[in-house]
Amino acid sequence: MNATTSTFDPDSSSVRQALAYATFAVLYLVLAAYAASLPLHQRLPMFIWPAHGLALGTLLVAPPRRWPAYLGLVLVAAIGVGLGAGASWSAIASSAAIDVALPLIVAAGLLRLAGPRVQIDTVKGLAAFLIGMVPLVAAVAVLGAAYAYLRWDTPFREHWPVAFISTFLGMLLLAPLILAWSRRGYRHALAEARSRLPELVALYAGLMGTTAYAFATRPQGEGFIPPLAYLCAPFLIWAALRFGLRAATVGLAIFGLICYWFTGHGVGALPTDAAPEIKPLLHLQFYILTVIVTTLFSAALHVEREEAARETEEWRYRHERVIRASQSLLYDFDPISGEVVWDGDTRAVIGTDRDKVASVRQWMERVHPDDRIRLKGLRRQLLSGEISHIAIEYRLRGDDGEYTTVGVNAYLVADPSKGKEGRRVIGFVKDVSEKVRAEEERQRLEAQLKQAEKMQAVGHLAGGIAHDFNNILGAILGYGELAQQKALDGDLKRYIDTIMD
Repeated sequence: MNATTSTFDPDSSSVRQALAYATFAVLYLVLAAYAASLPLHQRLPMFIWPAHGLALGTLLVAPPRRWPAYLGLVLVAAIGVGLGAGASWSAIASSAAIDVALPLIVAAGLLRLAGPRVQIDTVKGLAAFLIGMVPLVAAVAVLGAAYAYLRWDTPFREHWPVAFISTFLGMLLLAPLILAWSRRGYRHALAEARSRLPELVALYAGLMGTTAYAFATRPQGEGFIPPLAYLCAPFLIWAALRFGLRAATVGLAIFGLICYWFTGHGVGALPTDAAPEIKPLLHLQFYILTVIVTTLFSAALHVEREEAARETEEWRYRHERVIRASQSLLYDFDPISGEVVWDGDTRAVIGTDRDKVASVRQWMERVHPDDRIRLKGLRRQLLSGEISHIAIEYRLRGDDGEYTTVGVNAYLVADPSKGKEGRRVIGFVKDVSEKVRAEEERQRLEAQLKQAEKMQAVGHLAGGIAHDFNNILGAILGYGELAQQKALDGDLKRYIDTIMD
């Protein structure tokens, strides 16, 4: 492989990182300008600062070695927004320090509590993320309230709750979005979004239209929240349950930015010409917080359900592949109902479909008549508790009428779903015809070998006897010839000749 086909390109990696820095800087500057442009910020500083959420999410997914670069961009953007707003250098310096300190403290604390990686794609992970943020944001909210007190002489005790909930919500608007899209599988999510684009467009269009209409409407009387605001929630739940965590976090960002845009301009929850009051503002903030938390938990439940379904499907796939690869069947038998549930290819193993052996009665009808009595006796012993395990081989008839020898294992196990006395029988069925034939062939060959060994032994014995007898005959013949030569009597000679013959 030459250098041009290498899977790692340092230059390409550097370009991607530079692009990430540039994208972060532009988005942070836009979000900071968005928040600074809200008229309510002139009367209630730090009413909302969604750029904190962008910075927090980025720090949580970026390696710590890149934090100085991102925080440097935060500092530059904060100075730029301050200069654009005509603020004094002291105000710019204090505001920039808070913009850098808030996400840094919260990110470092969350990673310390939940490290090495903060996750919001599970209910447990999301709960840990939210609970971990509370004391951290409460601590840094003191900095915001103190800054507002020193800069604008805002009452510290009254401003601290607003600073806390505003900082908390500002981070929740975009930090989950960054965390959600940093998860693996975002390419699959994009592909799914493209395949369901009309529904997604309808979802976000409805969300933006409903949110804009609701929060551009003044409440009647002294209501804290526009009555139509609750119409926004179904769209967010729709995004969470139909498209998952990524789509839900995008919807929350859209919802929050629109809410704060109109509220910051004095319509919706607060009259334009009235000084901001802490109580209605807190009600509005808690409403938005409730919507965000509910949507995030709904999305996390959706992700967990999808992950559980995927893991179950993968487990079932592996289980089925293992059963098929072993050329066995797994069965689950209910002794009370007589129903049998099968896993595996029954057609390949026992020559019939699983619905034709779905009960003990159907199974026993296929067992060879000579094997039924023995099988019924063992089953009775197993169900009575006399034995805990059966390993038996017998003949089973397939749909073609031919008998197949199967090896069956059966185990009696407890079934808690049917009470303390509930029991089930589970086990394996395997076609052992080949093994039986191989065993029969082995026995036949063994018998042939034993016969050959016996014949060889007889041959050795016969050869030994013949050799010894030949020696005896040699002596008899030798002496007989000598006797023939010396025999003078005719009758004696005739006797010796007969012996020699």
